[in-house]
Amino acid sequence: MLVSIYFITMAIFPNGLWSLFFWAIGISVFAKWLAEGFDNSKERIAYEAKLMDEGYSLQKKLVKYASEYIRVLLK
Repeated sequence: MLVSIYFITMAIFPNGLWSLFFWAIGISVFAKWLAEGFDNSKERIAYEAKLMDEGYSLQKKLVKYASEYIRVLLK
C-alpha cells in the first residue's frame, strides 16, 4: 500500500506514469486476497483438527463442517 502512495505522488507530478500506480494497486489487492485465503485455510485446518481430536470420523467431520459453513453463510 505504501508503494501505491508513492506512485500516486509521482504520477501527479509532470512526466509521472499512472500505469505504475495502477500496477501497485492491482498487486496490493491480489496480495490481500491471497493473505485472506491463507488465513481462511489456516482456520479451516485448525477446525478440522479439533473435530478429529473430538473423535469424529471423516464423514461425520465433513457433514458437521458443511453444516457449520452453511450456517455462517446464511447469517
